[in-house]
Amino acid sequence: MSRFHNIFRQPASLVFFISIILCANAGAALKVLKADQIKSRIKIHDGPIVNGSDSLIADDIRLSREGDYNIDYLEGVIFLTTPADSIRELTVYFTPLPSWLKKQYGILPDIGDSPPPIRSLPAEHAGPRRMSDASAMKIRGAKKFSVISQTGGTSQFDQSLEMTINGEITPGLTVSGSVADRGYDPSYGAINSQISELDKLNLKISSKNFYSEIGDLEYNQLSGYNGPNIKQVSGITAALTAGNYNFGALFGRPRGKFRTVRFRGQDRIQGPYQITSGNTIEAVVPGSEKIWVDGKLLDRGADKDYIMDYPAATVTFTPKVLIDSRSRIEVDFEPLTTDYQREIYSVSGGTMAGDSSLYLKIDFTREGDDRDRLKTGELSAGDIGILQNIGDSISSNYKDGAVYDTTGAYLERFDSTGYRFFEYVGDSLGDYRVNFSPVGDGNGDYLFDGGDIYRYVGRNQGNYLPIILIPVPEREDFLETELGIRPGKNSRLKVIMKQSNYDRNLYSNLDDNNNTGGQYIFSAGIGESPSLHSNQSGVDISANIINKNFKARSRRKDPDLERNYLIPTGLQPKNDERNYKLASSLIIPGPFNVHLNSGLLDYKDIFKSYYGAVTIIPDMKSSLFPRMTYRRLKAEYDSAGTVFDGESELYSAGLNYDINGKTGAAAAFSHDRRWNEYSGSMRGTTEIIYNLSARYGPARVEFERYDEDTLIIDWINRLTRYQGKIGLVGRIKAINGEIYLTGKRSTRNDLTEEQFLGRVKISYAPSGQNLAVSGSYALSDENRFERGVRYIEVESGEGQYILMDSQYIPDPDGNYIEIEEIHSTQAQVSRGEKSLQLSYNPDDIYFRMTANTIEELLDEGDRNLLWVLPLYSDGSQPYLLRRLYYREELKILNYGGYYFAGLTSSYNYESRRVGGSDYEKYETDIKAAFNEASGEWRFIQEGAFFKDVRDDYYSSPGNIDGFSIKVSVIRRLTRGQINSSVIYRYAEDEGGADSRQYIASISPRLRLIAGGETSLKIEGYLQDLDSDGFVSYRLTGNRYGEKGVNWSVRSDYKVRKDLRINFSFSGRHSNNRKPRIIGRGEVIANF
Repeated sequence: MSRFHNIFRQPASLVFFISIILCANAGAALKVLKADQIKSRIKIHDGPIVNGSDSLIADDIRLSREGDYNIDYLEGVIFLTTPADSIRELTVYFTPLPSWLKKQYGILPDIGDSPPPIRSLPAEHAGPRRMSDASAMKIRGAKKFSVISQTGGTSQFDQSLEMTINGEITPGLTVSGSVADRGYDPSYGAINSQISELDKLNLKISSKNFYSEIGDLEYNQLSGYNGPNIKQVSGITAALTAGNYNFGALFGRPRGKFRTVRFRGQDRIQGPYQITSGNTIEAVVPGSEKIWVDGKLLDRGADKDYIMDYPAATVTFTPKVLIDSRSRIEVDFEPLTTDYQREIYSVSGGTMAGDSSLYLKIDFTREGDDRDRLKTGELSAGDIGILQNIGDSISSNYKDGAVYDTTGAYLERFDSTGYRFFEYVGDSLGDYRVNFSPVGDGNGDYLFDGGDIYRYVGRNQGNYLPIILIPVPEREDFLETELGIRPGKNSRLKVIMKQSNYDRNLYSNLDDNNNTGGQYIFSAGIGESPSLHSNQSGVDISANIINKNFKARSRRKDPDLERNYLIPTGLQPKNDERNYKLASSLIIPGPFNVHLNSGLLDYKDIFKSYYGAVTIIPDMKSSLFPRMTYRRLKAEYDSAGTVFDGESELYSAGLNYDINGKTGAAAAFSHDRRWNEYSGSMRGTTEIIYNLSARYGPARVEFERYDEDTLIIDWINRLTRYQGKIGLVGRIKAINGEIYLTGKRSTRNDLTEEQFLGRVKISYAPSGQNLAVSGSYALSDENRFERGVRYIEVESGEGQYILMDSQYIPDPDGNYIEIEEIHSTQAQVSRGEKSLQLSYNPDDIYFRMTANTIEELLDEGDRNLLWVLPLYSDGSQPYLLRRLYYREELKILNYGGYYFAGLTSSYNYESRRVGGSDYEKYETDIKAAFNEASGEWRFIQEGAFFKDVRDDYYSSPGNIDGFSIKVSVIRRLTRGQINSSVIYRYAEDEGGADSRQYIASISPRLRLIAGGETSLKIEGYLQDLDSDGFVSYRLTGNRYGEKGVNWSVRSDYKVRKDLRINFSFSGRHSNNRKPRIIGRGEVIANF
């Protein structure tokens, strides 16, 4: 073990206690700071920003990342290393990271050393060009051409156009919008670029009677459940109004297709729940989901009911919605189309009487796959033959995934019953090359263990099979007609007729006799629409008849329909569905509100259910708002000619006392008994619920007792559950806080189980004290998949790593990216997250500390109370994943914009369980620096200790530790500055190999011509490397050979006020590696 090992045990704690002794913080964005706002630490964004998207311009000079400043992409904070007091104006360009992106689906590639975004034109040139005096047309934008070339790689050409337009084409006809074309295939030519290749396109043309839009659209489908059903489409739409008539048309490509799923929750598991079918990961169109739990529609948001991970297609519920095995979850969503290009056509028309007493709407929509445009690859003649022969039996859309190949990775085996399976034995060691496809839990024979390894676990015990799935193209046609009539002021009548034609397999004409189905909705009413808060009497009736072959393009049933009508579990009716409802409100002087409703659900010859209910509000004017409800249901289930009965009976009562606008209390009681003999013997459940709640301003307290009795032979209490919730959001002077805590205690069959969930956020920033403290804690029980690390190859220059000497080496111009891959194995974990940010910046001291912890504690582990300490994490516990990040920075003795002495420490740790084994890696360093200045000269002395440990699972494994000493001299000039430094670096590994490096560098940055800047950096080194075997790039600091030179040159010049040219070259040379040179060039024209 290295002699430096003991230094690195807890650098976070070291600097933390030293500081206490001495002291006794969706698109490109722009931020401009004046001199009084510029400090050594600058918060530019509340949240993560995209790696490499930052560009800093200081008084028309571009600053160098890691030379003039450092950046914390996770926190959105910039740390200036160049003197802050010398800058009059600082312009910062960056791109915020979209909130829905999730790190678990891959690390976002750096965008590279790109030029800063286009700056705003000077005031005298910022005005729009006038096309003519008659038209107020305004067009602004920029065009950019760029080229990248490197030795050992390919040259790449790219272009982009950003343009905004608005104004009048002719009097009364306006146009507005924007175009952003960020790249095209040069073989098309600029004019012939296809719409699908435009990164962003949105144009609108409108007049008094006409409207048209092209680009990203929101298509409002008719008669969606619970309000409009919005579909996201890229295409063109137009609408025309002529008197009382209107017409519309749409053509485009939808981002996804509608799907709905229902499933039960799990005890102590808040998520993430996979909402796509099987084990297939299908990304979800952002914002397309609607989620119900126990019939209640939820709101999305970390401070609301649930969080969506759109790339992973998972939902995780917050502590506000406690999930258990009795939770009924329904999700409507649109998975992104992945197999075929999808298209949608729609034409519609309508008319309305002048007094709105009559209206008519007609809409025809065709949505489906373009079978000739497979997104990836193409179908062989054999694939098409399979699809032609399976008809509508689309679950048979597969072929054998095993191909005999003596250089394969699998061997053929047979189990004791003679069933054939395949065993992974390693690359080129087997006789078969095998492709596997996900088929859903319990439908497969294999589990995925990462990389290319699939493990046989027994028939129907896994979620993968050795088959290749063939995508099946489909198409849906919809015709919808809606007629509405208002015979009188308080009367209404509406008729909706829908017809669908669903072709499940466009390659086959087999089984097409059942493609067509219909839905017919009739509703009528008189008086005020009935509700618990009606002020006048009214009656509504409705009928909903659905043909068995009807294919809906949006939700067609009420949430919780199965429970409300006591439908047998798993019943898949194959007959027509009829649903009738009657609702009325009777207002009796007093005032009393008597609300009556009833319903009938009929699956012809299979199932019938009908109910009646009455709700009485004896005093509508009382501040107590008392209410009582009684509901009775009877059902009949015909199974193989035998009719089985089911019944339910519900009664409930409640009070809601509103003391004043911000204070109130509520109490409720319900008794719901349901029983049936669907399985041949009597079964039943009784649920008794007591609720109490109180609120005061932003604070709310809730308590619930839930008792469940089960009927098997007799009624027996099976479950008693107590649940409490506390919520508070508010501010007390300089303290902002958000607290949400949920606790549950359940007793089931004499077994008691407790659960606690919580989320706490607190910040403290007293005015004028240069102090800011913020922290957050979150605890939840979740079900998490095992995740591994994998590197995949991308286009040269688009990655973050290169593969050399069997190591994936960080390189901003590489051709590999690192991703997290999800394995089949999953485990129940207690997920804990906590963070602390503290900054203190009086006149002579600057201190900042950041601590972030993520723990996925396995079920057999135990988390104690010490966990609330920000820097505490129990490494002896079992974890599925554990990440720790600590960083502290302390500076003292401020002299005119710089600090004389500084101490920095960081610790970055990760452990993950893969294949039943635990692997860890961590990096830690401690750095001390001293600064002096004399006139235009600045002198910096730095010393650092570092340690880097990686287990064999990770790329470039081994233990590296060492130190470095650096002396820098900076000379400020009228037209720039010159940086120079000398470094001695020593590192060794546990095998005895060591590296000694002598490094010298010089980097002038000069404004040679007005409006531009040229920067040059040259680093030369000598290395004494003592090693007999494998050499990690971490040992050498990614420097190779006995001697070498790394260099870069960059020039950014504004040739004219509307034209800028940027170019850069960089190279790496050593005596035992081929030179690597990269060149970039850009031309940016504003208009």
